[in-house]
Amino acid sequence: MNLSWVPRKFDHGWLFILAGLAICVSTVLLPARQQLNNAEYQLRTLQDQEAWVTARRAAYDRFLEALETREQGFIERLASWELNLLPHDQAPILHDVSARDSSTEMWIESSVQRPEALEPGTPVTMLSGIAHGPYRSYFLAAGIACVFFGLLVSVPVERHQRNRQVDIGVDLTG
Repeated sequence: MNLSWVPRKFDHGWLFILAGLAICVSTVLLPARQQLNNAEYQLRTLQDQEAWVTARRAAYDRFLEALETREQGFIERLASWELNLLPHDQAPILHDVSARDSSTEMWIESSVQRPEALEPGTPVTMLSGIAHGPYRSYFLAAGIACVFFGLLVSVPVERHQRNRQVDIGVDLTG
């Protein structure tokens, strides 16, 4: 089996460099991603509220238009709703006990569906907690220290030979 592509000595400094870069990148990018997620959540919430307000306005416009055109069915419903009056040829089936507590505004509002509350989609992990928390600067410093240590370890050091000859100018062999 030919293993010529396998290095004879593995350089462990690259592990520290990669780990340090991962720590530094996560410390910088995770808070920015969290802010982006919060801004997108606020945008979705505001869009839902805007659609709800627009639908409410359309419902009030329909109510006002029906009131101005004096539609017969609408006027009868309004009289029975607000004044608790029925035409002479009709009899109530049930007595509405809460009629005094209801209003026209509730009638109009019930025709519009309220938007559901959304939850932010950012998961809370230990890494995001460290990258956002009070120890963020220490976490970044640890990443920089890992990169620095990895660079120090991976620098090639010249190995001295065992039989090192020192040239002092004197021949001792004789």
